[in-house]
Amino acid sequence: MMVGAFATVSGGVRHWLHLLLLLCFPLVLPGGCRGPYGEGKVALQALCKPADLPLVRMWCRGHPVDLGADTGTEFGLMLFADVAAKFGAPTEGADVVESSSLRLCSQRHLPPLEEACWLVCTAHDAQVQGLLGWPVLRHYVWHLHLARGEHSFAPAVPAEVRAEWDFIPLEQGTLHAVLHLPGLGACMLDTGAPHALYLPREQWRLWRQKYPQLPHLFYYGESPAAGGAFLCECTKVPQLELGRLVLADALVCESFCSESEQIILGCAWLHHYELWMDGPGGKCYFRPINGGDQTALSPQAAGRGKLPVKVPTMPVREPRGTSTTSARLGSPARAAMPGR
Repeated sequence: MMVGAFATVSGGVRHWLHLLLLLCFPLVLPGGCRGPYGEGKVALQALCKPADLPLVRMWCRGHPVDLGADTGTEFGLMLFADVAAKFGAPTEGADVVESSSLRLCSQRHLPPLEEACWLVCTAHDAQVQGLLGWPVLRHYVWHLHLARGEHSFAPAVPAEVRAEWDFIPLEQGTLHAVLHLPGLGACMLDTGAPHALYLPREQWRLWRQKYPQLPHLFYYGESPAAGGAFLCECTKVPQLELGRLVLADALVCESFCSESEQIILGCAWLHHYELWMDGPGGKCYFRPINGGDQTALSPQAAGRGKLPVKVPTMPVREPRGTSTTSARLGSPARAAMPGR
């Protein structure tokens, strides 16, 4: 009896000592993380085979929500109203409102991110349940290979990428992803905009003057930045040169954002290049994808075929022109839609 009792007590002591160790030592999360934005933070859960937007799985009250990773969205976390309503959040009132009750987690077992969750009125035919914007994405290292339908988040940029790949400076502390391209200056990278390039109105006018022979087309869509639905001009370019980037069969568009004076790089060029976006390090590493129809020609190779066209640099600022045709429906719902 004495021996048996002692063995029982010893087992209990071992159990409580084990529990005490768990309580006293800091919680170590996958990847050595102690918080979502700390050193060695927990990686976001990227969903493979994205359609038009790279998708990221977040968690709300223990349930998964799939958000489009949109570097052109200034809200860090956004849910569409119909999704928020399923979690019991009030969605009536303003078109865009900060939720006081909903918070999102990067992993199911983790506490919510500090970033506020914004609710926006439902997007028609939305392919996602909300958006993950640059204010959150900029805290992570993000690998994109959209030609293969793949993207992921990593603890750091691989050493061989830092040593061998070309890079573009990535501005830090901004609400949108901003790249600095030689000759063009600061350009917004918008993974939610489907075409290659969007030019502000004045620069679009210079573009049309410089390249009148290019086919004159139109594109349309709906975006909060346009105040609703829009109809804008665009041209198709066999080869487009953007600093050190060269794109084939690029669609260059008049910007859908009537108030913007910034060049916007859309998602189309990401199908020509593999990227490592190092938000904390302030660099965007890139290399052209070789092989098949996704090949991005080098300037030398492009020069042997169809001559690349270049975006004209802006002269001294001139008065704005008249606005293009735009049906302002007052709907801020289409930030995630491929029609932008």
